Amino acid sequence: TSNNTPPTTRWNDVCPSQRQNPSSCLARRGTSGKWVRDWDYARRSHYNLSNLVSHYQPTPEYPFRWETSWAWQADDECKVDDISRLELCRVCHELNMTRIYIGGDSLNELFYLSLLGLIGKPLIGPRLHHQHDGAIPIECGNGGNGRSYPDLQLMSGRFDKDPHFSLLTGQLDSNSSGFIQNNTDGGTIILLNTGVHFGSMGVDKFTARIPELFRWIREIARPGIDMVFVRNTVPGHPRCEPINVPPSASYERGFQIRPMESYSEWETYFELEMSNKTRNDVAIKHGWQHLQYFNECMQRIITNDFWAKCSSDDTPSVFWLNVFNMTVLRIDGHIGFQNGMFPDCLHYWAPGPIDWWVHLWFSNLKDLATAS
Repeated sequence: TSNNTPPTTRWNDVCPSQRQNPSSCLARRGTSGKWVRDWDYARRSHYNLSNLVSHYQPTPEYPFRWETSWAWQADDECKVDDISRLELCRVCHELNMTRIYIGGDSLNELFYLSLLGLIGKPLIGPRLHHQHDGAIPIECGNGGNGRSYPDLQLMSGRFDKDPHFSLLTGQLDSNSSGFIQNNTDGGTIILLNTGVHFGSMGVDKFTARIPELFRWIREIARPGIDMVFVRNTVPGHPRCEPINVPPSASYERGFQIRPMESYSEWETYFELEMSNKTRNDVAIKHGWQHLQYFNECMQRIITNDFWAKCSSDDTPSVFWLNVFNMTVLRIDGHIGFQNGMFPDCLHYWAPGPIDWWVHLWFSNLKDLATAS
């Protein structure tokens, strides 16, 4: 080990196959529960991305966006905790993590924006379809009880649109790879997703190319130092609302869209919608119907090639981040129909449902810190 390489972290001594087995909260969190109304959550988690929510006008009756008033209530002991800046700093310190890299599709980019908003560093204005803006410092400071934590650095990368610059071709720009591999102060948390766009390549092509992603992970992530989260991919909701009404109308009486009640309700809805090839041709063209299979493929590789060999000195620690079950219930909060363009039923307004991806990821980090 060179002098510039951080020491192996304590959490890596606890084998991921034991931590993320089918009965652990790392595997089950977010899969069993429901969305409940919680205006107190909306109040304490609110942040402002003015251009992204420019159509929203607060009222005394609805001071916060309708879509932010829903909180995830677990049916089991695997609750999802709110993230905060100081708690993120504390957990990363306990895990010996000093950097966070978020790469992949536009929804991972929304994850990045949501993370910044929830820890009090919101970036103003829409920033979809960018590569990255360099590292952003997260000031940690005094954590209370006389303890202080080192600052963190955060970077994002977008590489799902260009087939010559993507996770599935094992390519990463030098700034991003350097941000991860040249971290001499500790480990880097790497959050990745292949993106919903890859659904359009079809099952055979995706299955043939997905091992490239995991070969790339082995090359980029340092065993015992970095930790990798692979987020599963979530389809949108065909024919989402609001359609032909301005976004502000969704916060008025008569246009309040509620989350679905159960996973079985979503399954019935999705199967029916995707069977109509004329009405939902765009969703079918982009392969939304294949995404569950793609997720299963990736999870199987993680289980067989990483968890089963996690005690090996040359195997990076890779964790599965399952946001699918909770998100498919959120038919509300989509951007919807805007300015005569095709309704965007994949992306969400921010703040909104994506915030809960951040909370779930953070809750899993807390479990890993506790295990260490």
